[in-house]
Amino acid sequence: MELIISLLTSLDNGLLMLHRFSTSITQGSRPQCLPSAPAIFTFVLKYCGTGFLEETDQFARSRGNSHNLGPDLWAVFSTETKKREFTVWRHMVLKMALTFQITLTDVSRLIFAVVL
Repeated sequence: MELIISLLTSLDNGLLMLHRFSTSITQGSRPQCLPSAPAIFTFVLKYCGTGFLEETDQFARSRGNSHNLGPDLWAVFSTETKKREFTVWRHMVLKMALTFQITLTDVSRLIFAVVL
């Protein structure tokens, strides 16, 4: 039961993020991360259960120097692999990407190195 509540909470938080995007669009301002919204939503649905979204969001806000990753990086983060998923590893790489300037190739190597 706790797992279901946790998953619903994560889904609700993901929908809240998309709601923020849509309200800013309707109010006339276009967020920089709008092209990334579909990939971000996919990432939230697949890999943000059991409190990972809140922890990563808190980390990014505490650093204050995060930047727009772009739709290509978010697409890599939301890509499924054939083997067992390492959600903690994905969030660790995401935190690195939010903090440091790393390339798409670096992110791909870091994410897929663990599952091979």
